[in-house]
Amino acid sequence: MMTKLWSASLEMVRMMIMMFIVVALLGEVEQRIISTLTQWQDYYGLFLLAGNLLLFFVVYRNKLQFHGWYRSSETQRKLSGKVTRGCITVAIVLILTPVVLSGIRTV
Repeated sequence: MMTKLWSASLEMVRMMIMMFIVVALLGEVEQRIISTLTQWQDYYGLFLLAGNLLLFFVVYRNKLQFHGWYRSSETQRKLSGKVTRGCITVAIVLILTPVVLSGIRTV
């Protein structure tokens, strides 16, 4: 019982560290690219954050959760193909929203 709690806690810490690093790096790269295309607005970061979190969710659920410390057969299932495609589509739309918004503002 205590071992399972300990491994679940370690997995949560592992997931949060990976999420922070991946989302921060992706956000920085995307911000620099968008800043070269258009004038950066502070609220654009929220769209990038939401899109990157969604992408991390898909990658974690489909790949990373199977290589961690916590093992549970009933909770470790990949996302279905339909859910994966839907989440990736929504994430891409969120990431591209700042460019679209800036295009609308200049028209």
